[in-house]
Amino acid sequence: MRKLQLLLLVLSGCKASAVLDGFGAAKLNTPENATKWAQFSSAPAVRALTGSNIGDVSNTMSDPGACPSFTDDGTTRSFKGDCTSDAGVRWLGSATLVRTASGAKTGTITYANLRSETPSMCGSGSVTAKQAVNGSVTITENGFTVDEKIEQERFETSDCNNAVKETFAFDYAGTSTDNKWNGKGRVGSSLLGTANVETVDEVLNDTMCSSEAASGTTTLRSGNDVVIITYDGATDCDTTSTVKWSLNGEDKGELVGVRCAVTPVSALLFLIPLLLRRRRLDEEERADSLSRPCGRGLG
Repeated sequence: MRKLQLLLLVLSGCKASAVLDGFGAAKLNTPENATKWAQFSSAPAVRALTGSNIGDVSNTMSDPGACPSFTDDGTTRSFKGDCTSDAGVRWLGSATLVRTASGAKTGTITYANLRSETPSMCGSGSVTAKQAVNGSVTITENGFTVDEKIEQERFETSDCNNAVKETFAFDYAGTSTDNKWNGKGRVGSSLLGTANVETVDEVLNDTMCSSEAASGTTTLRSGNDVVIITYDGATDCDTTSTVKWSLNGEDKGELVGVRCAVTPVSALLFLIPLLLRRRRLDEEERADSLSRPCGRGLG
């Protein structure tokens, strides 16, 4: 897998819908583009890529002297940057978690240009990996709404001198009940364009298939093109995470590498939820959180 280093720019204050309007129409009519879209446009993918569980954020940075620093009155926890963590990560901006009740796993996380700057290796030299997020995620008992905007510059280890600039945005609402996911909205990037997406009854079940979704569909619409991604892990569980796809009603065969909620490559591009996770999240937990999303609900 190619390793990507992220250098993220500060976001403007506009809504995700306005950002998406400026991306233009997505191109969906090639296997390569369909695969990219399938990786981050399903309901569980949007949920995993745009916001942590309320419980995770509630327990974040609980050590004395943590960075970002925080205040907490039981219902509201406010994070503030302008500090450097023990690991050498520079934090800027702020974020606020407002729970629906004390200790609740429901509520709203609002990011106000929360960003991190992390020195990291790239090839034989080093870059400062940066990432930031603006917008909000609201979590209810069985649902979520997302209005988020992200800007990035990323560096491939094969060419550390040339950055790829990309902006992402999500304007989306979804539900999850007994690991059956539904949702619809608009998602997009400045490099891929904007698509209208809808997931219907996508089932995630580790017992049935841990490498891909068991059943359901995600439909992508852009211009005159309609792509339907069909999940078939219940009948054809494949370790390479394959899904079926069609273009404008014509069967196009299989796409490879479309994991349940987060594929390895797309996960590297959307690690915003990890901005607020425990500082001491070890590598085993981190790998698990990215590679085993199947079968997980909103809890």
